[in-house]
Amino acid sequence: MVMLDFVIVGVGYYRPLLPVFAKDILFVGPAGFGMLSSAPAIGGIVGTFALLLLGDVKNKGVMALWAFLAYAAALGIFAVSTNFWLSLLLLGILGLANSLQAVMRQPVFHLLTPDHLRGRAFSVFNMFSQGANSVGATEVGFMAALVGTPGSLLFGCAVGTIVTLGCWAFWPGLRQFRSDGTAETNR
Repeated sequence: MVMLDFVIVGVGYYRPLLPVFAKDILFVGPAGFGMLSSAPAIGGIVGTFALLLLGDVKNKGVMALWAFLAYAAALGIFAVSTNFWLSLLLLGILGLANSLQAVMRQPVFHLLTPDHLRGRAFSVFNMFSQGANSVGATEVGFMAALVGTPGSLLFGCAVGTIVTLGCWAFWPGLRQFRSDGTAETNR
């Protein structure tokens, strides 16, 4: 799941492009840019509170996969949106989806990592989590120069959707992963 997050955030890191969306696509200026920049954090807070209210989510793998798909879908719609309020809502959904998958990813990591490897494995986990944004900023900037700002995020949407659906189809242990550290079996 760490690699899935790294790839999806890497190709779908929208934050460096928000000034372009605010100025040239949505025409909202500095105040609008501030609202756009804040929307993902508000969505993340909503996602965190939703999980607090839900309690322990048993099917963590499925929840994470749905969150990755929601992230990719919201990214694609945001890429083509010219409506400020819709864009604001979509950025909130991006923050919410990112929050959900992050909260699902961390327990899975801790439950599956053997005790004697946990420190080293968490170092790698942290490296990927911290590095995804930097790699993503480089990638979306490069793609924006090639195919335009919306095209860059549409590319991220397509890659994110394909990779997530591929993991869903070809990695059954991920979608079957449960909160007790086991995979759900067909009965």
